[in-house]
Amino acid sequence: MTTSPQLFSPEELRENEHVRQGLINLLASGEGMFMAGAGCTATLFPPWAAFLGRLYTEAKEKDPEIPDFVSSGDDYLTYADRLKMALGKEDYYRLIYANFRSRGKGHERVHETICRFLHYKKVKAIITTNYDQVLESALNVVSENRAESVWIEDNIEKAMIFEFLLSLNDDQTARRIFHFHGICHQKDSIILSRSEYESKYGFRLQTPPGSIYDTIKDGGISQEQFTELMKDFAIEWTIHRKLLWSFFATRRLIFLGFSLDDPYFNKMLEFVKTDLHPHGYSIHYLILRVVTEADKTRAKDRSKYLKKNFGIETILYQENETNTGFENFIADLENAVIPGPPDRKIAGEEEKLEEKDEEKLDDGDEEVTKMLIEKNRRK
Repeated sequence: MTTSPQLFSPEELRENEHVRQGLINLLASGEGMFMAGAGCTATLFPPWAAFLGRLYTEAKEKDPEIPDFVSSGDDYLTYADRLKMALGKEDYYRLIYANFRSRGKGHERVHETICRFLHYKKVKAIITTNYDQVLESALNVVSENRAESVWIEDNIEKAMIFEFLLSLNDDQTARRIFHFHGICHQKDSIILSRSEYESKYGFRLQTPPGSIYDTIKDGGISQEQFTELMKDFAIEWTIHRKLLWSFFATRRLIFLGFSLDDPYFNKMLEFVKTDLHPHGYSIHYLILRVVTEADKTRAKDRSKYLKKNFGIETILYQENETNTGFENFIADLENAVIPGPPDRKIAGEEEKLEEKDEEKLDDGDEEVTKMLIEKNRRK
């Protein structure tokens, strides 16, 4: 088997390793939270675009005239609403459940690695936008406590959400998996289409010209029209919006399997930027996969924008021929942060630039990191 050519220069590797060391320090402190996207379970369940393709196949049986995504001229969110209308709500939610329900083993080795960070309290929680319960399946294997799922819907007991928030500051409380965009067996929790985003987040992406005052000052609008105006001008603060703002503004997130191209996540980051101006800070971490030179160029350009505007540091990893780059990356993080028997660890395929104890740290970070590592070894 041939080895893919190295996409990164020695200088780029050193820069990437420097940022990775910052992530290791955050995980060692136990102050971060994982935000898991579709890339974490892409080997088991269809990614977003592929799932819309499955919905289209079903919708076409009901409406042969419905266009495919490219022909429709829609963006993904609008096209999801088109498919939802063609399918009808019952079939729409049935297909979501059928495609994302648990099956077979339920998870892969990498998901156990991710969940060990939660079990050993190296992250405070795992928040996911995925509808499946892969992470719960993995957590049940690595932890003696049964995994607890949290989601948001109108009929849910609000105490579940409150207990999740309390658990972020209580090391004695069981850690949970929070399905921020819903869970497959609770149809009212699902966020997939534009109308669902607008309803759950309480705003639209495009703000009309003028102000809400200009629109209502002459009167003559109904309650329904006023409700829609609240979304137009992003005035309503739903529970989704409140929680995501608080996570972005007060916690340190580590994005796994995310491309950060969700327009509503980006809009929420903009809101936090407007409110708090996190320019120049290193707050969150994004892990991105690189396959080609073009991928690397796009990722580096994107990383500059994310760091400057939102305080998000980006770590890149090069995919390998066996498509285990993500698994190896997560395993390397585990080896650096969580002590344990050698047979539990998964060796990465890429050699490190330097040995762990020789890695270059920010001034002032080295003693703290040594203290944390030594403390972990004694646990």
